[in-house]
Amino acid sequence: ESGCSLNIEHCLPKSWWGWNKDLASSDPAWIAYKDLYNLNPSDQRANSQKSNYAPGHVKKGDKFNNGSFKMDAAKSSGYGYICWEPAEEYRGAFARAYFYMATAYEHLTWTAYSQSISNARYLMFSDSIQKVLLDWHGADPVCDKVICRADRSSDSQHDRNPFIDYPEVVE
Repeated sequence: ESGCSLNIEHCLPKSWWGWNKDLASSDPAWIAYKDLYNLNPSDQRANSQKSNYAPGHVKKGDKFNNGSFKMDAAKSSGYGYICWEPAEEYRGAFARAYFYMATAYEHLTWTAYSQSISNARYLMFSDSIQKVLLDWHGADPVCDKVICRADRSSDSQHDRNPFIDYPEVVE
């Protein structure tokens, strides 16, 4: 598509953990905001459409579909809320980013959107979201490209995503 522009997408939406631009750079929510394991390049329009909606198994793509990213409207999703999913080759990376963020930043104040998360649950995800993430992780195993990206992220921020290094811990 001509005129397409890219921006940086937060896989797990920053609004879910109460991030705001006025936080000090030492605040854990600010550190989570710039965590490389949660950031990906994205088509600007797709990222805008994704907003803070939950991941899901998209049936129709009737709200948005650009061939790499699609969304179901609430009435067609089967969940009762708008959901999205990336192309097959990115689903595992998204799932492992969600698991990593929920683990590495579990101490943040999480805010529920569409009954997606709860501070009272392990990993904070609703049952439906946890199932989607487990499905995505299982269907899209860690590959050399993901490991290379994790190595470079680790070089920069000096930590690892255990769900990439030890994918079996997801289960």
